[in-house]
Amino acid sequence: MKIDYSAIGKRVKIYRKARKMSQEELAEVIDISVPHMCNIENGKTKFSLPILVGLANALQVRPDMLLYDQINDKGQTRAM
Repeated sequence: MKIDYSAIGKRVKIYRKARKMSQEELAEVIDISVPHMCNIENGKTKFSLPILVGLANALQVRPDMLLYDQINDKGQTRAM
């Protein structure tokens, strides 16, 4: 299965804006640089599992909500 970092980044941005957080605030909470946060949202970089968990915690969502947007009836994921 290919990981769609661009779709993940879009979901991170959606949840970040819903929480009324700036990229700077989110980056500070998860202890990464602002350029790295920008690259995550733009799908230009891969990131580690600890960063995924940090994003999920900071955005108050489950990690799977960042990874994919829907599970079909056969248990397979569907990207945004």
